[in-house]
Amino acid sequence: MTLGSGGWTVIQRRQDGSEEFDRSWTDYKNGFGNMSGELWLGLDKIHRLTNSGQNVLRINMTTKNNDQFYAEYENFFVSDESEQYKLDVDNYSGNTDYDSMAYHNGYKFYTKDKDNDDKCADTKKGGW
Repeated sequence: MTLGSGGWTVIQRRQDGSEEFDRSWTDYKNGFGNMSGELWLGLDKIHRLTNSGQNVLRINMTTKNNDQFYAEYENFFVSDESEQYKLDVDNYSGNTDYDSMAYHNGYKFYTKDKDNDDKCADTKKGGW
């Protein structure tokens, strides 16, 4: 994918509901789906990709009405499994109404079988 300043690695794609995202810790750790459809790259791979140098996270969103939005974070890092894949994002820019990832900054990853906070996995399924 080429947008903005160069090549990008897709770490998640959700487009048509064909892939179930209510998954286990192991599934999120290793990844699931396929590159031509819905996918989650895997927390271990995301950690390795973000472990060296400065990384940018770009989130592209398209609504059902085909309105397009993006959020970009100049600094993006995911820790390793020993820190439960803690998310670090910083320096937001974009055309969304607000910085929705700021709330999740510093949070550990959670899934239905490994809830790292206050039972958020019960309602939100999985994520930061």
